[in-house]
Amino acid sequence: PKHMTGIYNPLDTSKFSSGTPLGCVDHLEEETPVIGKIGRPVSEKWGKLTIRAFAEVQKARPDTKLLLVGAPEKIKKEARSLGCDDQVIYRDTLPPDKVNDFYASIDALAHTSAIGESFGYVIAEAMASGVPVVVDSTPMRDNAQIELVRHGETGYIANSASGFSEALIRLLGTSSDTYSTKARERT
Repeated sequence: PKHMTGIYNPLDTSKFSSGTPLGCVDHLEEETPVIGKIGRPVSEKWGKLTIRAFAEVQKARPDTKLLLVGAPEKIKKEARSLGCDDQVIYRDTLPPDKVNDFYASIDALAHTSAIGESFGYVIAEAMASGVPVVVDSTPMRDNAQIELVRHGETGYIANSASGFSEALIRLLGTSSDTYSTKARERT
């Protein structure tokens, strides 16, 4: 026992080094910025902040798309109410062997959860795939997402729609930059 140690939620990072973009983004131009969120289709795992921030991103970057995998009806309803539903691509949940393809399809992960994260595998997987992340802090709930993200270094932490959208826009660059991490080598 004195030579043993525990590994805190191990993640095999070699599994997240490649993927093929999902068919739902194949028709998009290479320069089209894609923000993504993936989760189980239960309301607790989805915060409305992602949709509200995306509506703000649309004002600065109307060419941006939002790819939502596993979104529950409350999130779809929020997108319709904010008038950005036509810029959202919805996908049902993915089998585990297709999750890498989700990360290969997006330029940034916008991760919010009404109940926070006890660890945040989605966040760790995105980072292992070279995808930058924006998360919110949920101090009165599970809040492991802020243990994974070092603000300004490995991603951003933002708690308002305006702060969240500013972080996403910063990651995507301006439309004149035609910045797309899919079009460049991820570091």
